[in-house]
Amino acid sequence: MNNIMKKILLLLVLIGTLTSYAQDVPFDVKQLGDKPGFNKAVRAIKLGDIDYERGSEEDMANALKHYVVADSFNSKSAYLNFKMGVCHLYGGQKYEAKDRLEFVKQYGNSKDYPDLDFYLAQSYQLDGQWGKAIELFKAYKETLADADEEQRFFINKKIKECRVGEELASAPVRVWIDNLGPGVNSSYSDYGPVISADNRELFFTSRRPNGDDAEKDETGYNYEDIYSSSRAFGEEWDEAVNLGKPVNTKKHDATVGLAPDGRSLITYHGINRKNGNLQITKKDDAGNWEKLTDLGSNINSDYHEEAATLSFDEKKLFFVSDKPGGLGGHDIYVALWDEANQTWGEAENLGENINTEFDEKGVFFHPDGKTLYFSSAGHRTMGGLDIFKSEYNSDTEEWSTPVNIGYPINTPDDDVYFVVSGNERYAYYSSVREDGFGEKDIYKITFLGEKKKPAFAASDLVNGSLDTTYDERSAAGNFDKRDLIIVEGKVSDKISGAGLVSKITFIDAITNESISELVTEPDGTYHILLETNKDYAITAEKDGFTLASDNINPRFEDEGNSYTKNFGLSALDGTVVINNTNNTTDANDSNNATNNTDNANNNNNTDSASNNNSNSSSETKPNSNNESISFTLRNIYFDFDQSTLRHASVGELDKLVKILKENPEMRIQLVGHTDSRGPAWYNNALSKRRSKVAKDYLVSKGISASRIDAKGAGERELEVSDNQIENMSSVRKKEEAHQKNRRTVVKIID
Repeated sequence: MNNIMKKILLLLVLIGTLTSYAQDVPFDVKQLGDKPGFNKAVRAIKLGDIDYERGSEEDMANALKHYVVADSFNSKSAYLNFKMGVCHLYGGQKYEAKDRLEFVKQYGNSKDYPDLDFYLAQSYQLDGQWGKAIELFKAYKETLADADEEQRFFINKKIKECRVGEELASAPVRVWIDNLGPGVNSSYSDYGPVISADNRELFFTSRRPNGDDAEKDETGYNYEDIYSSSRAFGEEWDEAVNLGKPVNTKKHDATVGLAPDGRSLITYHGINRKNGNLQITKKDDAGNWEKLTDLGSNINSDYHEEAATLSFDEKKLFFVSDKPGGLGGHDIYVALWDEANQTWGEAENLGENINTEFDEKGVFFHPDGKTLYFSSAGHRTMGGLDIFKSEYNSDTEEWSTPVNIGYPINTPDDDVYFVVSGNERYAYYSSVREDGFGEKDIYKITFLGEKKKPAFAASDLVNGSLDTTYDERSAAGNFDKRDLIIVEGKVSDKISGAGLVSKITFIDAITNESISELVTEPDGTYHILLETNKDYAITAEKDGFTLASDNINPRFEDEGNSYTKNFGLSALDGTVVINNTNNTTDANDSNNATNNTDNANNNNNTDSASNNNSNSSSETKPNSNNESISFTLRNIYFDFDQSTLRHASVGELDKLVKILKENPEMRIQLVGHTDSRGPAWYNNALSKRRSKVAKDYLVSKGISASRIDAKGAGERELEVSDNQIENMSSVRKKEEAHQKNRRTVVKIID
């Protein structure tokens, strides 16, 4: 036999060996031998089949545990591969289903598996093989009986999903998707992230065993516990820690929603994942979580409430429920906070523009007060639950048509529990991916804008000012998102520091348009989301107290994701507030203050908010320092080098008019201050003229001229010295310092 013939025979032997190895090998004791191993495998299959026939997600997971035992004995059984493929398809490791089902397609008897094309088509859809999936879905639909309308409807929906998938995958959105790493994720399932609007606090649910109790639930897995991680500006997330009691208990405790300021956390608490209630806890002043309280009967029901999200002012709650009366499956509802009864009002379904006959889940309301993110199986999805975005139009009181946020954020599998940072540059969600540490991991999404030309890449890096460390990928583009920042702070007694319930007005200092009015919390704190790189005039006021105002221009590069602005007020009668025991607002007055934002500069509309403290109880004492009361107004504007009063100054002066009318015996001194630029003699004269103009305005509003003494201090009492300004690092900071020196001080005199 020559060498060529030997090679041919050897090749035939190898082909025969491979063929026999790859073929269907049924479980038959005559063929397999090893009776003890065979008996163990057969018993495992029987136990797995019991769970398989029950059909729930948990049952499929339990069935797979048994099938794995049999698979280790014989991995070439078409019967076993089919069952394991279906279990994977409806379990956590869906991407493992395709190889199993393809084996059955190639080596099994098609008559034994009439639903094979149905399952294999779904595995192709999950794998992004849209054409193959459509082909098999169509083939399977041809085998259905005419009366099987429900299955035919489902198949048609799957085909539509594949076509949407083809469309979205052909034009992927520009994002990076990064695993948060082992400091946050574990070898167990980690999911349900919620974040504060400033991107500093992260809370999530984990099935890891180091919770408060090692007890297992009915599925054999660890009970859910809530973990948290924090980060400094520009840094990575710290190692996650268990929140402990009172938030975590011996049963299921899962993250649901977080207030934008990170101080109110909504959780799901129950004996299992389908039987429980939504609860809320708040951080106290010491940073500890308070005892959980139920959200009430208008939110919780005997059905499944699985997600909730608060508006920025915490007056509106969106939540998900499958209670009767909805449009189908889980629907999204909204409830308003009832200030008078201190509870959530009756919930309202968001309607058919948001909800469908299928499930809507994982709702998240953005701090901008108008954008709703949620997952849906009924809108234009590429498979399972996809994440959608809709915006509320306050004029028409309607939600916009939900838009799929695109691939690769959305996948053919379920994509849910998606949350976005306040500036919309980052988002977080949980996903099952091959680079994960466990079943589900938490990932960060970084949004990129439109692709930039290479010539502009370097400037993008300089001007982007992202809250992250740049790497070589950043040159690909920049973010096409709004720059938003949290402005927060506290209004307090100027001497004692006790918090005061006050009204704060925000005005665009350039356009003089009202941005917002809000009432501080009982402890005097407040927070609001504003656009960066804009000038804002802010005024804090409280009935019976002085005013406080400032002009700010918050920027990411200086402040990070939040900007702090505190205000101190003094009681006009000279007392000092040392303890506010019941410093709460009247419900109607608080609503008026919040809703009257268009009338911030209208003197006739200031009473409702500033009088909201008339019923508050506080402890006071005389001012032992015997110092005269004074306060500074920083939003009285004049044209450059002129004493002409700008229209934007009217709102600030009208507030001073109100104080003088409410205190008819009060006399004041207006002291104008300039910056140090220009000759001292000229600045002194200019400051006198400006004080006189301000006085003339007050007199025009009915205040007697005898009650007002106007004088100028020029540049003699600078708040920021010339030496300090000279050492500042940028022109902008120097200009802001000069602006701080330009002010009007109001002193109360006898």
